[in-house]
Amino acid sequence: MSADPVDTILSAAAAHAQTLGLRGISIAIVDTGGVLLALRRSAGMGGLTAVVCEAKAVTSNFTGMPTAQLEKVNERWPNLTDPIAARLGERFTRYAGGQPVRDLGPIGGIGVSGGTPEQDDEIAQHALAAARSAAAAG
Repeated sequence: MSADPVDTILSAAAAHAQTLGLRGISIAIVDTGGVLLALRRSAGMGGLTAVVCEAKAVTSNFTGMPTAQLEKVNERWPNLTDPIAARLGERFTRYAGGQPVRDLGPIGGIGVSGGTPEQDDEIAQHALAAARSAAAAG
């Protein structure tokens, strides 16, 4: 029986954050409807990181693209993301660290906050790769 992908993502994200020298992170996992499945905030991390990581997860789920790409999209086509931002309200962000998920059951997106945007994105990608590898092996 394979590991629960939610647990794998949470564990892999926390472990990778440590390898990057971060004191902790917050990670959110939402389902395909944008509803929170899991939220883990490392001890000592501010509450805002929990809000930001959830916004990253929701945004990547609904746009179907990594949040890191949204700023580039907006630069090329100004105002293209405005209707999405209006629909999602405070649950929309263009900060890197959100990744869409379409191949791990009910999971729709993940978001990481606590490092630089680049670190958050790296952690999210690493956690997804670990979950996909576990699912393939399982």
